[in-house]
Amino acid sequence: MNIGIIGAAGGMGQPYTRLWAELGHHLNVSDINLDKLQQAFSGVQNVTIRENNLEVALNSDFLVYSTTPLSSVDKVIRESVIAAKPGAIVGGFTSVKWREVGAFIKYAPPGVHVITIHPMHGPKTPPRNNVCPIIPVAAGEDAVKSIEALLISTGLKVPYLTSAEQHDKLTADTQVITHFSGFAAAAAYAALRHRYNTTPFSLPRNQLRSWEIWIGMRFLAQNLDVYAGIATQNPEAARPIDEFVGAVKFLSGSARKSQNQRHALSYIRVPGRMIGRDLIGRENIETAEKTFEEIIGESLDMNSQHSNIGLQARGWAWMTCGVVPSDNFVFKTPPYEITLLMTLSALGKMFDTSVNIMASNQQARAYDRAFVNAAKKLSRARKQGEAPYKAHLEQLRDAFTKDELGYAVEVTESSIGRLSTLEYQITEPYRMTHVGL
Repeated sequence: MNIGIIGAAGGMGQPYTRLWAELGHHLNVSDINLDKLQQAFSGVQNVTIRENNLEVALNSDFLVYSTTPLSSVDKVIRESVIAAKPGAIVGGFTSVKWREVGAFIKYAPPGVHVITIHPMHGPKTPPRNNVCPIIPVAAGEDAVKSIEALLISTGLKVPYLTSAEQHDKLTADTQVITHFSGFAAAAAYAALRHRYNTTPFSLPRNQLRSWEIWIGMRFLAQNLDVYAGIATQNPEAARPIDEFVGAVKFLSGSARKSQNQRHALSYIRVPGRMIGRDLIGRENIETAEKTFEEIIGESLDMNSQHSNIGLQARGWAWMTCGVVPSDNFVFKTPPYEITLLMTLSALGKMFDTSVNIMASNQQARAYDRAFVNAAKKLSRARKQGEAPYKAHLEQLRDAFTKDELGYAVEVTESSIGRLSTLEYQITEPYRMTHVGL
């Protein structure tokens, strides 16, 4: 197959160009950064560097857009998809589909199949055993089957979605909350790290808070255009973020206002237990705890002096947004699967201890306040738009050294790799008729 990738010098464009070329396909590639493109692919077998996007479109059977920022993807499509030949297939890697699909429908010439895809992993994670949904927007059956075969040959699992709207709701409830929570954890830690004289290298592996911080730093080490676009360009992102911020404020405020520890337990514990019983299921939580401990190679610290406020709030946001982990294929991809296991573990055997600490431990309260402030600042920056939110994330990234970010990527990547070799199952839990906070 002749495959064209526009934006091939980027984080996702490069690995897929190499992988598909190694599988024997011919790649036509272009990028706004021609020097970077030539450095990556000059002399590489089965790869032809084209002078512009129109040439890529003209010479490709399957044309893929892998461009950032997300706010400009419709402009890039408008200027080049017109050259797609009859019978060609057009799609994209972008993480927000409404804008991309709308541009294809509006600008693709007659006789072109529109089939968009979304590899649910980052550039540093190999595609094998990850998930890549297909959205057949306007396409014949043979064209759809050819893309499915291509993705399966790449090692990807291939579920089907019916629309851009379904995709964007799914990713808002999962990816957006995961990224946002990780950024808030990294920001809270950055605000307090010097007070406690710690570094990311010294954080204990057997504490959930360490992993939430490392996951946030992992995101910061990657392409911030992607994370800024996912959070600001997805029309479904506002509600899960608002629910998450609201849950964080409620948890911290309830603990602060509690007359005593027992009062805090009763006020916070009931909805927390509803999440565990109704949304997730006790057996699933026990499975998650066991699996996560196997990944990190040691038992979780039951005496950790942290409230795990971000992980608890994520569970609350899932419940209020109607997210059921067992129904959601995004949680079957290792990068998001590990954060699911962390969240479930926070609602398990250490839950009561975490609530006790939230209500009584002053050091934990200081971190929780920093977490609330970080979440509120992130939310305000997101509402200002893609560029301001990216600038806020860049400022947060500058709080860490390159070596610290590299360590976070290394430690999380090794655990994600181990997770992909394990077999376990998150099943459908019993669910009550009415659930609410």
